[in-house]
Amino acid sequence: MDKNSSWDEISREINNLKNKIKEQIKDEDLLADLKDSLISSIENAGDVLKNVSSSLRETITDDEIKDDTKEIINKINSELKDLINQIGNKVNNKNSEEE
Repeated sequence: MDKNSSWDEISREINNLKNKIKEQIKDEDLLADLKDSLISSIENAGDVLKNVSSSLRETITDDEIKDDTKEIINKINSELKDLINQIGNKVNNKNSEEE
């Protein structure tokens, strides 16, 4: 009985380890998907800002309004870059902590 008990315990430990490995892989896949989604969102936001900037340059004839609008778009772009850097740092820190 004692040997069977030992084998049962070993079997449970192996199953627990297997489940932990599966969970870790699942978490890594989820993190990769989130990173891909974030990159895609960033690229889309950049494209939108470029299109807005281009449209404004083509449609606005007043130079002062053009300059003000360009300054606002640059501020938005700068805020987005800062936000992206903060998110990237948090993701990198999270990865470092888990390793």
